[in-house]
Amino acid sequence: MPHMHKLKTLLIGSTAITCILSLPAMASEADLLKKIDALEAHIQEMQNTQRQLRKELVEQSEANAAARAAVGRIEAIEKKAANDQATASAEVKAAVAKAEAVQKTSFAGDIPGSFKIPGTETSIKLGGAVKIDIADDLSNSLGGSATDWNGIGFKGSSTSHRGGQVQFTARQSRLSLETYTPSEVLGPVKAFFESDFYGGGGSYQGTVVGPNRRDTNSAYFRIRQAYVEASDVLVGQTWSTFMDMASSPETLDIGGPPGFNNGIRQPMVRYSKKAGPGKLYLAVESPDGDFQGANQAQFATGASVPSTNSIDVAPDVVVKYEYKADWGQLTTSAVGRWQTASAGGGTVVGSFNGRADAFGYGALFGGLVRPVEGAKSGVQFQVLGGNGIGRYMAPTTSTNYEYGAVVDQKNKSLESLFAWGAGGGPKIYWADQWRSSFIYGHSHVSNYHGLLPTSSLKNLDGFVANLLWSPFRNPASYIGLEYTYAHVENYTIPTAALSNKGDANRLQVSVQYAF
Repeated sequence: MPHMHKLKTLLIGSTAITCILSLPAMASEADLLKKIDALEAHIQEMQNTQRQLRKELVEQSEANAAARAAVGRIEAIEKKAANDQATASAEVKAAVAKAEAVQKTSFAGDIPGSFKIPGTETSIKLGGAVKIDIADDLSNSLGGSATDWNGIGFKGSSTSHRGGQVQFTARQSRLSLETYTPSEVLGPVKAFFESDFYGGGGSYQGTVVGPNRRDTNSAYFRIRQAYVEASDVLVGQTWSTFMDMASSPETLDIGGPPGFNNGIRQPMVRYSKKAGPGKLYLAVESPDGDFQGANQAQFATGASVPSTNSIDVAPDVVVKYEYKADWGQLTTSAVGRWQTASAGGGTVVGSFNGRADAFGYGALFGGLVRPVEGAKSGVQFQVLGGNGIGRYMAPTTSTNYEYGAVVDQKNKSLESLFAWGAGGGPKIYWADQWRSSFIYGHSHVSNYHGLLPTSSLKNLDGFVANLLWSPFRNPASYIGLEYTYAHVENYTIPTAALSNKGDANRLQVSVQYAF
């Protein structure tokens, strides 16, 4: 602002001079000379002022340039500091990531939830579940804590009036161990071991007498699965290859409804390979004679007791093909088996003391179909049957044993029994944490030879409906409620006092926490 004021003064002065010079020559020469001298002095003063202004403008311009240079230097310093900070932060993050990677390499395993055994390449994962089952037989009796179809009383029998039995058990609780070891020769080598407490055991007044609820409610730890797998080959004990897990219903009861493959586990050697759009399985599995009257091999502490009237001369042979898609899964499997009844000259069954053989076979077709691709809800179904299929059916299809054959004492032969079953129903996910299964199943064993005792079960029908709530991330942890209806029929001719049919109802509550 001061510079603007001075410039205004200079302009006014210049204007004044111009005006004076243009006046008529009315003044005297002396006066004019005076005036000229005064004007020259005034002009000189204005020129000095102008030079001073120019000097100040130059100085201000230089000051502004210096200020801009200083600002530039400050900005450069700030930018360098930011870059140095970013570099330091990146180095810190890299160091943290490296430390985490080292820690992961040192402790974390190659399968989710596992850790490495120090000094080895083997990853190990511990798992299991704690489960409590509470069952109430609303009418009749369904046997033990697992549904026992042979325990259902026929209408008119004393057992049919034993409704109201309440049972608690934790025997389905289990522990598992899984390992994974990389191998340059065999590829990944996997091993799995699983046990639960559904074996025998327990004590009464200090004496071991088998499972009971009086004192300790204890039970023996038993093997469920124990196998090793590498290069498409599995060796050990696991679910039979004949079984289809996808179409097997989810039930709180360990047995489940009839009409489905018996969930048997047995030692085997199995080969699997991708074939076309699916997977092919070939297996030889542990045999076991299941003709009526066969005394199956038993296990004792540190030993096993072989059968005295049944000889297992060949393994069971199983083939299965499994096809998976976004809409679900389809499975077909077949089993072939050989049974031999012989006591080496001693009595086999009744008056028969010779040797007889029977070939058995069976097939299964099952699946899980989801009407909406990618959805969880779907329909499970299974159809199976065969001649001599025996123990591969579930539940038991004859009294006391899952008979696959029967001895014809008259003709001195071993005759395979035909049996079939079918079942299915929807599995619905009401929400991520809520799901239900509604399953009906039927199974039948034929007595066309007329050789089975009339007390043998002929038809089994069952219906299961449940609701499971999984409040945890792992769906294997749940609180569930289940209703079971069971119907049995045997070959006995009914009378007015005793029917050959029986019905039972059960309500079960289960709590399972898996880890």
